[in-house]
Amino acid sequence: MLARTGTGSGTPPWAAPGQIVGGERGCDDADFDVASVLAGQWPLDHVLAETAPDVPVRVNAGPCGISPLHVARDATTLHGSWDMADFAQHARSLSPREVARLLIYRPRYSTETVFTGIQRATERATTIFGGHLHLHYPEPALHSGPREPAKEADALGAFVAAMDDALDSPAP
Repeated sequence: MLARTGTGSGTPPWAAPGQIVGGERGCDDADFDVASVLAGQWPLDHVLAETAPDVPVRVNAGPCGISPLHVARDATTLHGSWDMADFAQHARSLSPREVARLLIYRPRYSTETVFTGIQRATERATTIFGGHLHLHYPEPALHSGPREPAKEADALGAFVAAMDDALDSPAP
């Protein structure tokens, strides 16, 4: 994890640029900005955690959503893990709404989990923690409508052929 150390504030940063502290590598603002851009260009999934003195922690989840990042907090610490079992001490109770949705096979795509006190950050989410926990999702992507088919297109024939292929039966 990279930690932004800041530059020239007159007070010594908590980690010098390039210094490894608890699995984190401190870097100045310019290096952190380059690393952030490179993480966004990475073709696979990533999680980018940004820490700096006197600034709330920001955790950005990558675009692939391979595995949701579960987060929980206590008074002073943000906890994150891909394994919800790591949060047994943070699960306060069952969420009746989420349990009901799960039991009727209607789970929602949201930050809520079946346990109160544990939240989910899926792809493209930003988690901000500075005493209070805020999860932000980007605006939904706009989808275009269907295009007009070509005049010679045989939509019904293509559908029948696709169904025959899927069911592995010969076409008539």
